[in-house]
Amino acid sequence: MTAIRPARPEDLDRIMELLSDAVAFMHASGNPLQWGEGYPGRERIAADIAGGYSYAAVDADDVPLATFCLMPSPEPNYAVIRDGAWINERPYHVIHRMACGTRGCGIASRCMAWCLEQDGHLRADTHCDNIPMQRLLLRFGFRPVGIIRVEDSTERIAFERSDTAVRDSAAVPIP
Repeated sequence: MTAIRPARPEDLDRIMELLSDAVAFMHASGNPLQWGEGYPGRERIAADIAGGYSYAAVDADDVPLATFCLMPSPEPNYAVIRDGAWINERPYHVIHRMACGTRGCGIASRCMAWCLEQDGHLRADTHCDNIPMQRLLLRFGFRPVGIIRVEDSTERIAFERSDTAVRDSAAVPIP
């Protein structure tokens, strides 16, 4: 089974390779716009690692096979949501920058399951063209709840999963 551990500074080069592979995969699968202009950059990932928010799914030799960021709320980009609403305003964790070097082996699912073990109230966002990530989120019980804007002012579909939902809200259709 793939182990998940906090990413370390010495993982930075490998994490950047994983992110580069993810960008190539996104472009090849019809999502050329989500991570443009060098995002996420080396400085962003180094800050995630230093902050204790970056994680690595590693093989038996401790080599990172996947990476993701799991940060506690609040997420500034989630302060304004349109065409929907968050399920509730309880504290949450947000999943960002998930990238797998190998596909079809269940590594992304392992990462998502680990995140749910940490907190039953999770939020994430993804580009409307990122169908693989949307499918992963839906498979793990996330619901599309509206549209948010990220730092570069582009829109993302907001997803949320709350094991203790305060209200019963209908899912927002994915654009």
